[in-house]
Amino acid sequence: MAYQALILRNPARAAATVQEFEQLGITSWCAQLIETAWPRDRSQLHRMGEELVAGRYSWLVFTSVNTVHVVEQVLAGRQLPGELRIASVGQKTTEAIARLLGRPVH
Repeated sequence: MAYQALILRNPARAAATVQEFEQLGITSWCAQLIETAWPRDRSQLHRMGEELVAGRYSWLVFTSVNTVHVVEQVLAGRQLPGELRIASVGQKTTEAIARLLGRPVH
């Protein structure tokens, strides 16, 4: 019996899964169902970035890799304060925080 899988992710982000499936003899296809959509008015995002950098928050919680990418873009190279604690949901999100923001999670 031949197995097939539909992976609901961007093909680039699903590459490791596709490779593992291929090794198991599973044919797979990818379909991205969501994408990041920026609001027309980004003033609140930029204000949040300023407040983060200024140390006005105690915690920053990331629930997805997409969120890490958005925050990285909003920060535009500015560093998060050292005393800011960071929480993460999932290993991939934790890895993205380390890679994109240069910070460990608590």
